[in-house]
Amino acid sequence: MGDSVLIGGMCGSGTRVLSKCLRKLGVFMGGNLNRSEDSVPFIPFYYTWTSLFLAKAPHIPQSISTKLKEELHICLDEHLKGLEDRSQIWGLKNPRSIHLLDLWLTEFPNMKFIHFIRNGLDMAFVDGQALEHHYMHRRSLLADRDFRYVGPSNMALFWAKLNQVAAAQGAHYGDQRYLLVRHEDICSEPVETMRSILAFLSMSVVDSQIQAAAQDVQKPETAGRWRFRPPHEIYAVMSLIRPALEQFGYWSEENWRVVSDTCQSPTLLRKVKTFGLADRLSTL
Repeated sequence: MGDSVLIGGMCGSGTRVLSKCLRKLGVFMGGNLNRSEDSVPFIPFYYTWTSLFLAKAPHIPQSISTKLKEELHICLDEHLKGLEDRSQIWGLKNPRSIHLLDLWLTEFPNMKFIHFIRNGLDMAFVDGQALEHHYMHRRSLLADRDFRYVGPSNMALFWAKLNQVAAAQGAHYGDQRYLLVRHEDICSEPVETMRSILAFLSMSVVDSQIQAAAQDVQKPETAGRWRFRPPHEIYAVMSLIRPALEQFGYWSEENWRVVSDTCQSPTLLRKVKTFGLADRLSTL
């Protein structure tokens, strides 16, 4: 079997745009994809196994591990239908692959992982109901104290933990098998970002093809949605996940100064302290 690439990230981070580009550049991304570019054969697999894997890892009982890998290979055979040359590079995109990074990279030594990430402030204010199939795994990642928070605050904590865990796991495999790609970078500099990705995958593609594939990359209308939230909400979320925002290059001292200055009134400071708490003050 040829080299392969796995794409994962928090659901809603924009992984589909990368899958589309790679398909246009010759990577077989599966014979049966839905409109989000997810591999249809793997959808039930992730529903069944993700939470169980997270709950048991790293000490997964042998019986569970054996069954898990059996089903993985069955789904993979279905995913690869239509790939005539098994020496060709192939890929698989499903956001929840980020949860099973260790499983995949251990099972397939020639596989590389692309960790796709989007600004945590944008992700904090996404519609949690729309991401429930992914968000359901937060119980396996967050500490009990994190569930003092609800809504955007809890979503922000999930974003931070999910991506920090994946980055730590990726560092274990080294930069030959792990690459972090920011959604904002592929939107602002699609050609340069795709060149970096292709170099990571050791793929030689003529520049005209890269430029053609990059033409479909568009900045979504939801980019920067956090800027339209009330200042006290932005301030609260930024305070909560500052280390992760700094780690992934999303922290802005200027933005912090603006919301900090705006939130100095007693009323707004009280709102900041209680925003997202499950036991919010009844007066707010």
